Amino acid sequence: MNINTILDILLNQRLGLVEYKLDYLYPEIHRNLLTNTLPIFSQYFPYYRRFLYNPSQNKSDVENEYYLNIPEIDANKLKIISIADVRAKSGVEGNSFMDTYRPFALTIEDVLVNSAATNIASLSNYSYRSFKFIPPNKVRLKGFGEYDVYITFKLVYPSFSAIPDSVVEQFLDLAECDIKIFIYNKLKHYDQLTMPIGNIDLKLGIFENGESERKELIDRFNTKGYPNKAIKFYHRYE
Repeated sequence: MNINTILDILLNQRLGLVEYKLDYLYPEIHRNLLTNTLPIFSQYFPYYRRFLYNPSQNKSDVENEYYLNIPEIDANKLKIISIADVRAKSGVEGNSFMDTYRPFALTIEDVLVNSAATNIASLSNYSYRSFKFIPPNKVRLKGFGEYDVYITFKLVYPSFSAIPDSVVEQFLDLAECDIKIFIYNKLKHYDQLTMPIGNIDLKLGIFENGESERKELIDRFNTKGYPNKAIKFYHRYE
């Protein structure tokens, strides 16, 4: 959904601002949505992207801590919120090998293979793998060695058009509250606006509850645990 569509839905369809002749405020409203609403929305419904990462090429001075030098993130100036998942690349060191191979040990050969797999898991510390994002651009990895891994990031959306349809309604709800707060604070000291076409009476009643409505919405985001369907498709963006 592009910014023109978003502004039309919010300013005209939901709030009816076309009647207020406030189009001169639209550039400021746009900036407010981009710098305030979008980052907050991303905290609850992140922009998921997965990248292949090599720890051995990004060592820091601290053991098990590595710099997150991801060319795509740097080039697009994406802001990292946190890390959702880390998985070893496929192979005997990878999670996929350990997750899918479960022999039944029905024969001597199966017993031997099962024993070998157990030894590999022990050597790779599979059971003790952990990761932690260290803001702004480092990750602590334990139990992965220095093999290639896939890291799934939670990011701030780079644009309004990147918001998936599955959560766009939640974004519009938050944006509507933020616009109400912005307009009310901007115009609450005026009873009328003097325009070339004449004086316009300001009826700000529909805007004055923006703060409380926003708080209620954030509470719903925190307590209801909206399913973020976008995460199901993060693998498409490697």
